[in-house]
Amino acid sequence: MNVDTKITQIKNRINRMEGFRPGSVSQQYNVCGKRECRCKDKKNPQKHGPYYILSFRFGGKNHTEYVNPQYLRTLEARLANYATVQALIRKWVGLEIEKSKREMANLGSVKRR
Repeated sequence: MNVDTKITQIKNRINRMEGFRPGSVSQQYNVCGKRECRCKDKKNPQKHGPYYILSFRFGGKNHTEYVNPQYLRTLEARLANYATVQALIRKWVGLEIEKSKREMANLGSVKRR
């Protein structure tokens, strides 16, 4: 299979993806400010949660967002898609480098003065 065909396959695969975004999800359990709450029980404290947190870096800045548990499955799929897109782009760049080297080689060597 030639390089252009491989590049086209990568582009098509990226275009078929159902959305993607960077980041990772973690769980957080919190203690509230109410004195008589179950989370303040001295013998058996039970923190509130889990709360799902999305953390990512974009535009040179760190971002954190709370995630609705009902959206968690969709979000995890989009995070996986993002990793796939990154891998595909790395392949694409490698193919473009290979293509460029071949094009330069076909032009012949550069004469230096």
